[in-house]
Amino acid sequence: LGFIPFAVSVAVGAALSSQLVSRFSPRTVMIAGGILMLAAMLYGSTLTRGAPYFPDLVLPLVIAALGIGMANVPLRLALI
Repeated sequence: LGFIPFAVSVAVGAALSSQLVSRFSPRTVMIAGGILMLAAMLYGSTLTRGAPYFPDLVLPLVIAALGIGMANVPLRLALI
């Protein structure tokens, strides 16, 4: 139940990425997804043991999932 925001964010990131790939190069969209994942990891690294789930854990989880979804489409296009 706690990972539903992750799954929804990956789907939103993939949908957004499919629109962005038609406007920008796949490399640019992949870099943007990687930057989102990096930002989420940096924010998540500052959390302590007593951090509450909402918003301290959900926010980096959703941002990282958006980055994963955005990186997924250009990677698939690069394989084709």
